[in-house]
Amino acid sequence: FASGAFNSKLNSGITVDRLDYYLAHQTGGGLLVNYQTESISQSIFNNYQGSLYLAEKHKLMVHIHGNYHKVEIIDQKSGSGYNADRGEVGIQVMMEQFWTNHFKTYALIQQDWIQKSQIPLIPSIGLAYQFIPNLLELKASAGRNFHLPTLNDLYWIPGGNPDLLPEEGYLADIGLHAMLSADSIWRLEAEITGFASYIDNWILWKPGEFRYWSPQNLNTVLIKGFETSIHTSVQLNKIEAKLRANYTLTHTNQLDSENNTLAQLIYIPIHKATVFLHLARNAYYLNYSYTYTSERFTSTEEEFSLHSLPAFSLHQISLGRKQALLGLNTDLHFQINNLFNADYQSILWRAMPGRHYSINLTIQF
Repeated sequence: FASGAFNSKLNSGITVDRLDYYLAHQTGGGLLVNYQTESISQSIFNNYQGSLYLAEKHKLMVHIHGNYHKVEIIDQKSGSGYNADRGEVGIQVMMEQFWTNHFKTYALIQQDWIQKSQIPLIPSIGLAYQFIPNLLELKASAGRNFHLPTLNDLYWIPGGNPDLLPEEGYLADIGLHAMLSADSIWRLEAEITGFASYIDNWILWKPGEFRYWSPQNLNTVLIKGFETSIHTSVQLNKIEAKLRANYTLTHTNQLDSENNTLAQLIYIPIHKATVFLHLARNAYYLNYSYTYTSERFTSTEEEFSLHSLPAFSLHQISLGRKQALLGLNTDLHFQINNLFNADYQSILWRAMPGRHYSINLTIQF
């Protein structure tokens, strides 16, 4: 809903997921089943967003959410299980101040209640300044972070940890955004952002000696790095071309009692890069994507020795057609995944598929 200086939006949704987990190993006497669990999780989401220009240079934004989560899980092998639910209510208020046409600041306060219990107040501040109007902009923000463990973090069978503590910490980022355009024919955007976070009680899922994963809290984790992206598009008559490229460097390290930096946390790559190319003419289009993931550790310094998975690259290509049919918008495309049949693992001992194909049909009502 929008009316003059006031704008509002209400969203509601329901998600239902079912996951069957099976863990067994071969013994001299045959197959021994350790766990055979069935999990059903349900979530109801309700979000309201409203914004109002109080004056020419003041804008108030309010975000209210009320969510409900329920998880049921049972282990068919032992007959044990759990049934847990959680209600979440929160309000976020942000005030923007437009000092000039090229400089603005904001302050944000967020307050949440979980199962009627109030969690710590989460504040943040930020600014945006255009060095060159509509061409080069500086952005920066800083704030507090608070994250509760999910119901599966607490109660998942096998491996859930009901003693988990919430994550708490602080984060900050600063970046530059540049944009060039030539009418509606050509457009170029580039952005680079540096970031850092200092988190206590970081929740980390890691494999254990019994072949399943379990979450634990790490005392202090320092995350720092930068990400850069470039996006360009060209429109010539009936031909459209778009190119997006992203690169992220992330150091995610636990700190010891003397604040010395330990090895990169498991399964978090230091380098990650993606490239996406889109070509379209009339209703037909061709998409190509490339993803690079660097080496990832699979063990920590606390263990006997450090082990890692090698870096890998993936290519994907698809050809499709969009068409209006019987008043509906349809999108039919053929896709080749892992185009060059790369041999890789995202998680140790879990083989990923080689080259494979799919046909997808999307219908929008």
